[in-house]
Amino acid sequence: MSAKRFFRAAATALVAVTALGAAPPPSAPPETPADALYLAAREARSQSAYARYAVYATVVRFRNGAHQVVSTWDTVEDLRRRLVHAHALRREEAAHPHVPHGINIGMGAGPSGVMPAGQMPPKGAVLNREPTEDPIGQLTFAVDQDFGLALNAQPIAATADMSQVAASVTALPHIGRTGTVARTYVVTDLGDLAEDGVALHHLGLKPLRDPHRFRLRELWIDAKTALPTRAVVAGIGNHAPLDGIDWRVEFTQLQGGTYVAREVALAPLETGGGRLDDVTISFDEVRPTNRLTPLESLGLSGDVGITDP
Repeated sequence: MSAKRFFRAAATALVAVTALGAAPPPSAPPETPADALYLAAREARSQSAYARYAVYATVVRFRNGAHQVVSTWDTVEDLRRRLVHAHALRREEAAHPHVPHGINIGMGAGPSGVMPAGQMPPKGAVLNREPTEDPIGQLTFAVDQDFGLALNAQPIAATADMSQVAASVTALPHIGRTGTVARTYVVTDLGDLAEDGVALHHLGLKPLRDPHRFRLRELWIDAKTALPTRAVVAGIGNHAPLDGIDWRVEFTQLQGGTYVAREVALAPLETGGGRLDDVTISFDEVRPTNRLTPLESLGLSGDVGITDP
């Protein structure tokens, strides 16, 4: 045997030994009846029916020290394209315009070292910048958020330009699906219960991968319809401070569609403006419609704030 053939054979043997000794890649446990319940919930949510648009108010409530704060963001979503726009100015600010406080100073000089007469010095820094009332700020949240329950749903997007939401763009519907659905969680049956005469299945969910993307941790579904009634999720929104704690999400049914009714923070929020307690986000005045009014079709924001992940 030549030296070249000898080393090739030795290398092949080494690879074989290494493969035999290597640990197999992690795999999901066998499917259980709990997985079937979760799949039924996904299919039921996917069959929800929606109008073209939803017009609603996204209302944030919390306690900041001794102060109770409410911020209301008028919002419109194109439910077919899952494109969301929130008005730049919250209702409370529009009703009571804010008067800025603080002292600005500026320094400047001409060629002679003296500021020319009649010329204002440049604006400087704010010496005593006042704290903001709402450290969370603008929210541009979809009212049909389901944290990945719907099969083949388009990703949610946000826009600062309302004309993009109101534009007449044809969105091709998802007619169906083929093949098997990729498993994203280990699902555990946590038992059945009854609330207000309605039988519910309670499921626990542990993500198989990417826990920041797959955020469901618990899910309650109607035993009769398989539709979700509430969930516990590991964070909402696309960045701090909302994505760092668990939230309880409550769903509601309206005209055949599944909508988020309320999101409740299960721990205080730590923000740059201090600790916020008893934080809730509710979706009020929800109005599904196939036609926006001229006023609802207008809006341009400087930013979108916190959006869906």
